[in-house]
This record gives sequence, C-alpha cells and structure tokens, in this order.
Amino acid sequence: MRHRILTIAALISVAMLPAGCQKNEQQPVAAQNTASVSGLAMEKVRHVETEDARELAGTVRAASISNVSARIMARVLSVRAREGEFVKAGDVLVTLDDRELQAKLRQAEGALRQAEAQRELARSTHERYKALLEGKAVSKQEYDTVAAQEKIASEAVNQAGGAVDEARSYIAFAEIRSPVSGRIVSKSIDEGSMANPGMPLFGIEPEGRYHVEIPVDMSLSGNVRTGTVIGVSIDDIGMNTRVPVSEIVPTVDPMSRTFIAKAHIPADAGLRSGQYARASVSLGKKDAITIPETAVSRRGQMDGVFVVSKGDGTMRYRIVKLGRQTTPGRIEVLSGIDAGEMIVASGTERASDGARAVVESRASDGARAVVESRASDGARAVVESRASDGARAGISQVK
Repeated sequence: MRHRILTIAALISVAMLPAGCQKNEQQPVAAQNTASVSGLAMEKVRHVETEDARELAGTVRAASISNVSARIMARVLSVRAREGEFVKAGDVLVTLDDRELQAKLRQAEGALRQAEAQRELARSTHERYKALLEGKAVSKQEYDTVAAQEKIASEAVNQAGGAVDEARSYIAFAEIRSPVSGRIVSKSIDEGSMANPGMPLFGIEPEGRYHVEIPVDMSLSGNVRTGTVIGVSIDDIGMNTRVPVSEIVPTVDPMSRTFIAKAHIPADAGLRSGQYARASVSLGKKDAITIPETAVSRRGQMDGVFVVSKGDGTMRYRIVKLGRQTTPGRIEVLSGIDAGEMIVASGTERASDGARAVVESRASDGARAVVESRASDGARAVVESRASDGARAGISQVK
C-alpha cells in the first residue's frame, strides 16, 4: 500500500515538471528581439550671455496713399480697375459720360469763331479809318473809337479761346487716370454711379514705399528714439532685417500708454498694408538659457523638452515657456528648465515620456546616457552622449 502511494506521488511530480520547465524557458523570450534606431543627441543646459531684447507687435503701412477723386460731376460709364490690381501712372481707371461736355465744347468753339469774325471786321475797319484820318476825312476821336473796337474784338477772341480750352480740359477729366504707379487698395465707385467733384474713387499705395508702425510702451521711451536700429521680421514674406527708426509720433495713446514709432523697410513685392510684423528692441545684455530648436517637442498648443533625470535617469516630458530666437537654430527658454539639466537635443520624435536613462559623467562637458525602455514590447534603448552638444545613439530591442 505504501509503495503504491509513493508511485502515485512520483507520477504527480513528473506531470508538474514540464509546466515549470516551460515557464523557465519563456522568461528570456521577452529579453530578445533586436532592432536599432539612431539619431538621438543630448545636451547639457547652460547659461549663456545673449542680447536682451523686447519683442513688439507692429503693422505694415504704406508710406503714403494717393486718393483718386473725380473733378467733374458725371455718370460712370466704365470702371477699368479692381482692388488689389497693380496700375501704372497714367492708366485709365474710370471713364465718365462726356456727352454734355462735348456739347459745351462745340458751343465754345462756335463762340470762338464768332469772336474771330468780329475781330477781322474790327481790324479792317481800323485800317480804313487809319487811311481816312491821314486824309483828314474823319476826326481823331472817330479813329480812336474804331481802334478801341478792334482791341475789344481781340480780347473777345482770347476769352472765347479760353472757354474752348476749358471745355477741352473738362472732357479730359472724363477719363480718370492713376497719378502714380502702385496697387489699388480701395474702390468706392461702380458703373452707373454718379461721380461728384472731390468724391474719393480709389486709394492707391505707391510702389515700394512701406514702413512698419510699432506701438511702443512708454517704459521703453529711453530705448526707442529716432535713429535707433531695431530688428524687423515679417513672417509672411520671410523678411528679417534691421532698420533705423525714421519717425516718432509725439502723441501718446491715453488708453494704452503707448506711442507710435515708424521704421521704413526695404521694398518687397510681397509687402501689403496691414501685414503683421515683429519688432525687436535691444535692451542690452543678459544671461539666458538657450536650447536647440530641434529639442523642442510640440504637443497640441504646448511646447516642451525631454529632460533626463540625474537620479534614476528617467526621461520626462516637461512644458517650457519659449522666448525669441537668439541665433539661427537656437531659441531662448524663459521657464521650465534650469542650467545643469540634461535634455534630448535632437531626435525628440524617438523619445518617450517615462523611458529610463542611466547617465554616467565622463567629463565636465560630456555625459554617457543609457536609456532603457520597459514598454510592453520589451524594448531596451541605449543612448550614448559623447559631447555636450551631440550624442551617438543606439537603440536595441531584445526579443
């Protein structure tokens, strides 16, 4: 009986043995499965001396606007220009009905012909009386009367000629032409409308003459004066230049406590009135934290960087507040990280929040980071940084 019990126990032990072996064999499977990714770099955050500047919002304005108006009252026959269209000086913009003006011209020309006929008659009479005066057939007074009539007739011809010239000039006003070369920014007339003298029809911005208007806080009045060089950026056309302030408007807005500074900008075909511009006013030097723009990872409307913890080496995504671009490729960080922290400088699309990094210091300006990701797929990442401004990365995944 006892022998039978021992035999059954042995069989149960043998039956349980494969399950345990199978469990032990499965453990290393999650630690294999290899794939590599390169391109990560790390950088130690430092304070650097940079230019302290205040960024202000500005608006592009035309240096001048030519307002085109009618000089006569007449009905509009045709409008040959549209808003946004570029026109040259002398181009016809509007044609007015000139039939009444043509009638007045014909009337003035008829009056001129009559006056010329009267002058010819007065001139011939004057010649006859001159001969009669020499023969003492007429008195001196009679001769003077005829001579005066010739002068009056000549003046009448001059007046009639002036009326003809006036009528012709009014007919010329029936074609309204552009006084300058530029772009039409406003139009307030259509075909069939009645144009009146002085009525604005078009607004034209002359070609290539623009400036930026910048509302400046009174606290910066000592930094912004006529001749002060400021930076101007217009993202719409990719303009980034430095220009002097050309004019300061002496009045101050009582609501915003700002004054207007104007700066002429170089001509560009893409400039338009109303475009948004950024102006940078220098305030001196300051210590600031700058990072590569490639280190910034945007999530929705937030900017952040991946910071590697000095303790357990865990990478954490941290929200930062960014400032202006200090040099090409680098941007100022106003808050969110401190000097001395290690960040992922590039390849942020490969980083993940919660990955564990073991950082071993090699030198004051460099570090070696080992990043292990314990994700559900068992990936293990190894990142090595050999300089303060770059890193050699290798990521291995073990199946």
